[in-house]
Amino acid sequence: MGKLTNTRELFIEAARKVAARVKIVHPRPLVMRLEFADGIHLFTHGGKPNFNSSVTSKIARDKDLTVRMLENVGMPTPASQFVWLTREKFPKDTDITQTDEYRQLQVFAQRVGFPIFLKPNQGSQGKNVFCVRNQDSLKSVLEKLLKQAPGFFIAQEACVGEEYRIVVVQGEIVLAYTRKPLCVTGDGHSTIRQLLQKKLTKLKLQGREVSLKPHSEKIRLHLEANRLGLETIPMLGAEVSVLSNRNLSDGSDPVECTEATKQKYGQLCRDVYEKCGVDYCGLDLIEDTRSGEIKPVIIEINSNPGYKHFIRSAPENPAMVRSVFERTLSALYLRAQLARQASRPAHTTTTAPTHSPSRHPVLTT
Repeated sequence: MGKLTNTRELFIEAARKVAARVKIVHPRPLVMRLEFADGIHLFTHGGKPNFNSSVTSKIARDKDLTVRMLENVGMPTPASQFVWLTREKFPKDTDITQTDEYRQLQVFAQRVGFPIFLKPNQGSQGKNVFCVRNQDSLKSVLEKLLKQAPGFFIAQEACVGEEYRIVVVQGEIVLAYTRKPLCVTGDGHSTIRQLLQKKLTKLKLQGREVSLKPHSEKIRLHLEANRLGLETIPMLGAEVSVLSNRNLSDGSDPVECTEATKQKYGQLCRDVYEKCGVDYCGLDLIEDTRSGEIKPVIIEINSNPGYKHFIRSAPENPAMVRSVFERTLSALYLRAQLARQASRPAHTTTTAPTHSPSRHPVLTT
C-alpha cells in the first residue's frame, strides 16, 4: 500500500503541492502555514482543511441540530427524537420503564416501527450506537446506556438500503464510497467467533485500528436477531453479517463509487451546500427502500470527515484522499484570494485568476 497510509502525511503532501511554501508551525496538533506566490497566507490546524464556519461545525457535531437544520430547508432526513439520559435526570436505581423518556420512545417506536437506532447526540465512529429491535431490548439498551455512557442521545428510524459516505467541497462531490457491513464467510467448520477473530486480525494487519471485540454486545444482539450466535458454524461460502451499522471503524469495507454518485446525488449535495452553508463535509446517505422505491435520506453531516480506515482499505485509496485535500486547500486559497480582492478599493480590484494554485511554482518546502 506504500508509505502514505497516514492522513497527516497525506495532508502535508497535499499542502506542499498546492502552496508555494509550507511551514509546520507545530507538529502536534499539526499546525501549518501555507504561503502562496501572491503573498496570501493560510493556517490549518489538526491536519484538516478547517473550511467551515464555527457555527456550521457546531451544528454538524450535534446530530439533533443537524436533523433540524436539514428539515428546515427541506432536505430528506430520518424520523428522529432527542433522548435525555443524564445521571442528573435519572439517579441511580431509577426504574427506566416509569420515566417519560421511556414512554416517549415507545410512542416513537410504534410510530416509525422497530428497529430504531439509539446514538450519542455528539459522537463518531459508531461508539455506543445500538440497534433496538423490540420493546424488551429498548429497556435493556436504555439501562445499559444510563449505566455505562449517560448523556444526550438521539433515536432514529432505521432506514434500509445502500449506505454512502459522500465527501463534498462547496457543493461538488470529490469522493464517494458505499460501506459494506462487517461480514464473515463460512468455511464449513469454523464458528462465527473464530471467523470473526480472523477477520479482525486481518484488519489489524492492514493498519485499521478496529476496537470491536467478538464478544461485543452489539454483535451478540445482531446475531440473535438473525437467530444466530457466536458458536454457529456457517455453511461453506455462506456470508454472514455480524453487525448492523456500517461504520468503517467497526470493520465495514468501503467500495469507491465517486463518478456514479455524482450522477445520482450531485444536485442533492449542491442543495445541502447552498441551503445549509456547509463548505466541506462527509455526508452520510442511505438509499431507503422500505417503501419499494429508492428514497435518499441524509443520516448525518460530518464537518471534518475522517479517512484513516478508508486509506488503509485499498492501495489506491491514499491517492484519492490526497486529491480531496488538494481540492479543499485550493478552494480555501481561492476564497482567501476573493476576500482580499473584495477588501481593496474599487480602482485597484483585478480580475480573479483562473489558474489553480497547484500550478504555482514551488519555492521551498
